[in-house]
Amino acid sequence: MPSTFRLIKAEFKKIFKRPSVFIVALLIVATILGSAYLFNPTKRNNYNISYTNVTTSQDFYNTYYYSDLEDSQSHINELYDDTDKIINYYSLYYKRISDLDQYYGIVSNKINNLKNEKDDALKVKKLDEFRSSLQDFKVKFETFGSLAYNYSFVLFTNDNEKYISSCSAVNDLIDACNNSSYTPNDIVNIYNTNDYESKLKNELEYGKYFISKTLDILTQNIKDDYNAFQKEITINGSSHINSILSSKKTLLDDTIILKNYFEEITEFNTPIVLISKDDHKTYSNLFETCIGELEKSTDYNSLRELSTTLTYENFSNLINTLPGKITQVMINSDFNTSFSNINKVVIENRKNIDDKISLSRNENSIKNISFFATEYKLLANAYNSYILDNIILDIINDYESATYLNFYNYGFDSINVYNLKENLAKNLYYIENNIYSNSFLNNFAFNQNSSELTNTYDYMYFSLEFCAIIIMIFAVMMISNIITGEMESGTIKLLLVRPYKRSKIITAKLLATIFFVVIFMLFSSILSFVVGYFQYDLVEAEILAVFNGNTAFTINPLLLMGINILSLIIDIIFFVIVALMFSILFKNYAGAITTSLVIIISTFALNAIFPTAFWYSFFPAMNLHLFKYFGNSFISIESDNIIKNALITPIQNTMAFPFSILLLISYSVIMLIVSYSVFKKRDF
Repeated sequence: MPSTFRLIKAEFKKIFKRPSVFIVALLIVATILGSAYLFNPTKRNNYNISYTNVTTSQDFYNTYYYSDLEDSQSHINELYDDTDKIINYYSLYYKRISDLDQYYGIVSNKINNLKNEKDDALKVKKLDEFRSSLQDFKVKFETFGSLAYNYSFVLFTNDNEKYISSCSAVNDLIDACNNSSYTPNDIVNIYNTNDYESKLKNELEYGKYFISKTLDILTQNIKDDYNAFQKEITINGSSHINSILSSKKTLLDDTIILKNYFEEITEFNTPIVLISKDDHKTYSNLFETCIGELEKSTDYNSLRELSTTLTYENFSNLINTLPGKITQVMINSDFNTSFSNINKVVIENRKNIDDKISLSRNENSIKNISFFATEYKLLANAYNSYILDNIILDIINDYESATYLNFYNYGFDSINVYNLKENLAKNLYYIENNIYSNSFLNNFAFNQNSSELTNTYDYMYFSLEFCAIIIMIFAVMMISNIITGEMESGTIKLLLVRPYKRSKIITAKLLATIFFVVIFMLFSSILSFVVGYFQYDLVEAEILAVFNGNTAFTINPLLLMGINILSLIIDIIFFVIVALMFSILFKNYAGAITTSLVIIISTFALNAIFPTAFWYSFFPAMNLHLFKYFGNSFISIESDNIIKNALITPIQNTMAFPFSILLLISYSVIMLIVSYSVFKKRDF
């Protein structure tokens, strides 16, 4: 080790004797000062509630509680109500599913008891128990309770006879059990012979997936209407126009019912069904075209043309396949429990904030009452976002990305799973702690404010991105020069004849360069902080960061900036290792530095061109800038900023902090192995 330190010290002295080091220092100073001139950050989104012509806290209170303005409490409460309605739907739906499963299990248990009973007297009792369980299951199948009362899409009519009569297997078994001519053994034989086990399972599924079953009924109605209409056109002539018009009206009415139902279940404020964008467009166009044609066809000739049009539009087949194109959503039971718990916390938080608003109305300033009113709104946003994001996440976990990206509505086509999880972590932190985004700084983002006003750290983040590029280029040039320069001049031979292992020589040159990188990054950080301090204000608020999309935590902005600086150092070191390998492979400075710089430039270009390409996530460049795993990758307002996109890559669905770390380490280890192996065997 002492020999390695001596070599590092010698290399370090060589580096700082170079005039180019001072040129780099001047370039960094110029970059930091120039950044102050170029820095024109986008303002942070302002969610604060304010009203025009309101000057006192009492006026603010009256406007907030009793007006119908957009940011009044009545409007904010609509979002709470919408979210509660979503939770209530899934809660009632899950209870229905649980009840049906429970009563179906009882039916299965009772028929097995009847099958296995040997005593004739006890068989009669077991038969009565089986009959009773069937009747209980039927009641649960037919009864939707408040689910149907509160949500019209559950059934298109609350007492739909066709839906209820679809429980035919249960009805048949109940009738058989009530038939005194059948013995218990006869019932068992009937059950087995007619495969009632499968029929009961089908009815269980009908009960669970009531939207699908309702679609079956509605489409069957239309198929019957369509066939009747076509029959009227084919068999009857113009003398039976009234009969044809009557059949057309029935078809029109049922088609409108299906259209309205289709729109209601696909446009609900949370995904209760899934359908592809292409299928949704197909059926929306079909309904619009066919209903329009049905409405305007009033004479015999137009009705005959209508018949041809419906055939041409493949109306019957498309209607027949509609139920198979729609999937009813069933969320994980764990989420259902989580929703209930979150709802309780939100109710308590709302009361807490509402009390603070009431207490603030007697203050001289409107600052506090505005702050608490804003918290009330932010709680509503966090609550709604948390519930919807959980539902979306549960859905997409069941599908490949190529499938869910093609789902209609609810932003499936723009979903990033990592971003979804990050938002969930943030919103859960807000709700559990009853502290919201107006109490925190935003995470640092390129050329964007983290607070209401520009602060020192915003400027530091901006300027250090450019300083890191200058240090990176110089460090790459330097490591290339200290390797190839000695090879070209022959001085490497003098070093090799000394009692140093070749591995130690390479290690010393590499570590000396890394020390240079660290020193210049610290120099840049201190200088940018000083310039930012005199140009802008410091802030005391903390930042809510999210590590690896899962763990939300508060952190001092100075400490988070330290993590960012460490991330930039890691980026530069990676490219130093790249340059080290090419310097040893090429043996000449021109080839080594050209290749290294081309790689750096190509990296920035590819970052801007392929930020979402799956194959690119396995490239080291996509996994650099590890600071993005602390919650700043998705907060930029200027998403189309070319410079920002080139410097800071987003996080793709499949990426995570361990993935990026392991990938960078793997690439670095491979390049170091190549470097050490070639240098060790090379003949100078």
